[in-house]
Parts: sequence; C-alpha cells; structure tokens
Amino acid sequence: MLSLVDGLRRISGGEVPLELCARRPGDMPASWADAGLVFRTFGWRAEYDLHDILSSAWAWHNGAPRTG
Repeated sequence: MLSLVDGLRRISGGEVPLELCARRPGDMPASWADAGLVFRTFGWRAEYDLHDILSSAWAWHNGAPRTG
C-alpha cells in the first residue's frame, strides 16, 4: 500500500494525506497477487507497471470534468 502512496506522491508532485492506524474489524491481514499464475494458466502478461497505471489515472483525474 505504501508503494501506491509513494508512487502517487512522485507523479502528482504533491502530498498525499495518509493516516496509519490499526486494521479495522473485517480487514484482511494480508493481500498479494501472483502474476506468474495468470501467465502460466492463460498466457497473459500485464503490459503496464504501477508507475504507468498511476500516471494514467492521474492524467485522467486532472482532465475529468468537475461536477458540483
């Protein structure tokens, strides 16, 4: 999770408000993905890395029409 926050800070050039606290009831203790499994099963490989995804999301957010 902290890699997402750090990446967004670098891409946006600004601060990202963050409050670290204990897990809430019902939160998963851990989460991970095995990209190799989807490749071995379906032959699919991701085209974009975390930086690409965050950059695209940030660009969209900045160009999205504002409401309210």
